Amino acid sequence: MFLWGLLALSIPLVIHLYFKRNRVRVKFSTVQFFRKRERFLSFRRKLRDFLLLLLRTLAVLFLVLALASPSIGGFKYLSGGRTDAVIILDDTLSMCRKNSSGEPAYSYARKKAQEIVGALGGGDSAAVIFLSGRKGVSLTENIRKADEAIKNSAPSGCSGSYSAGFKQASDYIKMSQNPNHEIFLISDFQECQAPSQPYRDAELRDSRIYFVAVSGTQENISVTRVTTGFKPKTVNRTMRVEYDVENFGRSESRTELNFEVSGKTLETRDLTIAGGERKSGEFSFVPVSEGVIYGSIGVKDDPYSMDNRRYFAASVSKNVKVLAVYEDEFVKTDPYFFIRHALDPDGSASNGISFQTTTVKELSPEMISGIHVMLLADIDSVPEKYAALISGYLKGGGTVVSFPGPRTKATSMSGITEALKKEGITGLHVYGSKVALNKTGIAFKEDLAIMNDLLQLDYLSWRNMQEISSDPSAKVLATAGGRNVIVERKVGNGRWIALACSARNDYCNWPELKSFPVVMVHLIDHAANGMSDIKSIVCGNRIQLNPFSNSIDVSESSGTFKIKTVKGRTFPFEETWIPGVITFEGADIRAAVLGCDAEESKPEMLPREKMLASIIEHEVNFISTDSTVVEQVDSSRKGSSLAGLFLVLLFCAALMEFLISDNHLGYFNPKASALKGGKS
Repeated sequence: MFLWGLLALSIPLVIHLYFKRNRVRVKFSTVQFFRKRERFLSFRRKLRDFLLLLLRTLAVLFLVLALASPSIGGFKYLSGGRTDAVIILDDTLSMCRKNSSGEPAYSYARKKAQEIVGALGGGDSAAVIFLSGRKGVSLTENIRKADEAIKNSAPSGCSGSYSAGFKQASDYIKMSQNPNHEIFLISDFQECQAPSQPYRDAELRDSRIYFVAVSGTQENISVTRVTTGFKPKTVNRTMRVEYDVENFGRSESRTELNFEVSGKTLETRDLTIAGGERKSGEFSFVPVSEGVIYGSIGVKDDPYSMDNRRYFAASVSKNVKVLAVYEDEFVKTDPYFFIRHALDPDGSASNGISFQTTTVKELSPEMISGIHVMLLADIDSVPEKYAALISGYLKGGGTVVSFPGPRTKATSMSGITEALKKEGITGLHVYGSKVALNKTGIAFKEDLAIMNDLLQLDYLSWRNMQEISSDPSAKVLATAGGRNVIVERKVGNGRWIALACSARNDYCNWPELKSFPVVMVHLIDHAANGMSDIKSIVCGNRIQLNPFSNSIDVSESSGTFKIKTVKGRTFPFEETWIPGVITFEGADIRAAVLGCDAEESKPEMLPREKMLASIIEHEVNFISTDSTVVEQVDSSRKGSSLAGLFLVLLFCAALMEFLISDNHLGYFNPKASALKGGKS
């Protein structure tokens, strides 16, 4: 409004023209009576008048500008333009840290975010982006929706990506119709979370970026690892739970370590751990019933909270489950005769191994779920539909043990290998041709090397064998006559163990020897030490579920709910933000253990100078948390006021006008000039 005063700049010019001195010609008959003296030169008078006009004009200009209060560094748009505010809120695990007053950093960050949203006016828009990747709020004029999302949010057990947050903010700004854009990053700026390269985006060039840094403790004790191992868990057999506890702080701390199973504390230990030190150990207990059991190991530590406890779950069965697959129901010679008598001779699982049989065409997700080892013996070919089931079992962590036979040829397993190619697993070739081998004995290696102490191994007489292709990634578990007899390969998350001998006595006499059942029991125990139907993942990652029906019952700490699904159609389960155990009824995965990101337990924060150099390559404004965000943002929006500068210039112009107009400067004073001339 005050800029309308610029019209007053014409007033000094009008006055100057109105009072302009006109030249008058006066006639004298003689000039002999005039006294000669130093003249006040005309150009000095003209210069004086011009300077007075200039100073009076500048005085009016400086007065108007001082009242208008212009600024430097503010928005280049009109102050009445609408604003888009994108809030990137750090909801990662480290935001659980507490400040000196005992308030969690996330609670403080949430208040600051609500201050920003509350300062927006009508027509402004807001968006909320959570750094963990969980769903936020897209850019909307419904400010209340953004406020509710912030108010109802909580920290997660995940890590996050600053670059991903700014990329999403950039996408929102691209769709914006408003002239003013602001991006607020509210975080503890954890050092381990800094990107490898600063984010750069031309779309953010005209946006104002604010960093709101919240602080907190840099002391923390965390349970960083809990594992039950890969061995099958069976009833009435001791189960061991290993753990790591780490002190990420600098001071020695004393704490209490407790071990819980199914909500009951079984053991408590005192623990003293120095700064920067890690301590490992294990708890043990004996499960007395089958099913999914779960528990946790925790420490008492106030500064951080979410990483104080790490969970585990295990699928306990009565015994190790082996599923033996036939080519079809019309097999005349039982390929599993010797293996069945080696593993489960009386059908009572006396060796801790239960033996079930089925045909290729009877395979189903329900049948495969929960088995520890799948046997394939004397298989000619596997149809595409069932090959996909076996490849999915392998990729998900299962173990296949295969034996050749009279039907086996180089292409016998091609159905499964082709199905694996569709899953992104290539280069797997299991068997070659059958070759003669006139040798005796067998030599075990790697995990089976202990079997070399068995008697009668030199009685083993070979007649022929099936070639097994090998590659650098394969693990050779046994050889005979310089040829590979047992080879193990990693396939997806699972394994494929291929034997060169038949499961019967048509390749060699080994199944008739006493060493055969001992080796088979040990081999199955080794094969069963893989991933089961219990998945352990880091919070924030998806879980791929394959439903057995059109719904899945999901149980977690907050309660039980049902998910509608399509039988046999895999879908991702995404609600994995909080550490704990989730169980699924009606899917191939029985339970998922959600663990926090161990990197988030490191409490070191970036110093202010490193925030700029390592996060984003754009100009950044820092917001102090000691005062309200709104006042600082308003000041930043206006920029630095120039009103004071124009008042100083106004005073200088007025002073100069006074000195010149009142003849205080000798150069423009006729008397002073005359006096000076007389002395000369």
